[in-house]
Amino acid sequence: MKQGHVWVGMGISLVLVGYLFSRVDYDQLWLSLTSADGALLLAAAALLAGTLLIRAWRWRYLLAPLKSVRFSHAMSATSIGLMANMILPLRLGEIVRAAVLGYQEGIDGSASFATVVVDRLLDGFTLLLILAVLLISALLPLDQAWEAKLRWGGVLLFAFYLGVFVLLFALQRSPARVLSRLRRLCSCLPTRWVENFCRHVESFSAGLHTLDRTEYLGQIVVTSLMLWGLTGLYNFLVVRAFGLNLPLAVGFLLVVVQAAAVMLPASPGFIGTHHAASFACLSLWGVAPEMALSVALVMHAIGYFLSIAIGALYLWAVGISLRDFSRPARVNPDVPFSNT
Repeated sequence: MKQGHVWVGMGISLVLVGYLFSRVDYDQLWLSLTSADGALLLAAAALLAGTLLIRAWRWRYLLAPLKSVRFSHAMSATSIGLMANMILPLRLGEIVRAAVLGYQEGIDGSASFATVVVDRLLDGFTLLLILAVLLISALLPLDQAWEAKLRWGGVLLFAFYLGVFVLLFALQRSPARVLSRLRRLCSCLPTRWVENFCRHVESFSAGLHTLDRTEYLGQIVVTSLMLWGLTGLYNFLVVRAFGLNLPLAVGFLLVVVQAAAVMLPASPGFIGTHHAASFACLSLWGVAPEMALSVALVMHAIGYFLSIAIGALYLWAVGISLRDFSRPARVNPDVPFSNT
């Protein structure tokens, strides 16, 4: 684990949290927090829990070329992985997710992790589609400069995701050629290291067969749209719970800016970056700082504590010890967890 990256993320989170709380009146902040409609917040939490089901269901389609995975196993691995993202740095929850499924289904960890990478690429392309629809059809409170930044940002992200997709497709189609080039590039390193790395890359390529399988393409597209559609509705319900009469578009613009923000270094659980993105987005609609921060705090808190609660339940059900998360050597796709 790169301790430097961890401390940088923690520092960014502390700075952002400090900045946000320095801009509000605490009495007004408390009044804003206590004004929320509890029934709407419960409905929003139910929607967010539903996204876990859809994410696990979509992942089964991506795993199909490797193995027909039980939904309960995909669900438990997804939930535990999301929980781990809330308590572990550097998004290690993605690796934990692949490792848990490998432990349950006997799938090679690197191959399982490859499907997680594809899963996240699908998220990126879906979010870019949402951004494009918003820019084309929604009345957003953006001036020309902000619209231009969003457009160029979307284009750059699309180019990045497309580049990663092309690299993964090349690895899936011609793993021997890619491995040969890797060995040449790494010829100055110890042979044992290079061969071990190439073995992981070869196992990883086995999980990329989903890229040339089209029989589940329709289901993958539909579940991706459902996943982020429900997330946008979740954001919108939380906004409405605070009595803000804003359009539906605010929920989906929040989805886009939050997703971009959590790509930045931050503490576990995306504390600070998620809040700052939500605060900035709501400020575009002229929402007062105290109200914007209240919405940001509650929006993040529901997702944070819900993910930990559901993940902890599955952790107990699977019988994995939390000690496994504290040992870096265990957070490896190819190393099974202990069942103690």
